[in-house]
Amino acid sequence: TILCDAGARRVWVANPDSDTVSAIDADTLAKELEVAVCDDPRSLARAAGGEIWVACNGDDRVRVVGADGALLASLPTGYGSAPIGIAAAPGGATVYV
Repeated sequence: TILCDAGARRVWVANPDSDTVSAIDADTLAKELEVAVCDDPRSLARAAGGEIWVACNGDDRVRVVGADGALLASLPTGYGSAPIGIAAAPGGATVYV
């Protein structure tokens, strides 16, 4: 999944083959960071505060990552749930899995 954060001029990418997410500068196309998040990250959503929410298919959870790549939260979704999709409401106040 690819997520465009226009305000921060960043493009976020889920990398399921390496269990990471990457942030790329939208102007220079340089990789700014790459962080290990979980087993098989599938999709991304941006919340109102700028946090990146990651659906972790292989870990049955959702991880929340800050703009600096720091892990802010790890939310279990239940055994066998294998979340694939995640989306934020237009204002970013609510995130749906």
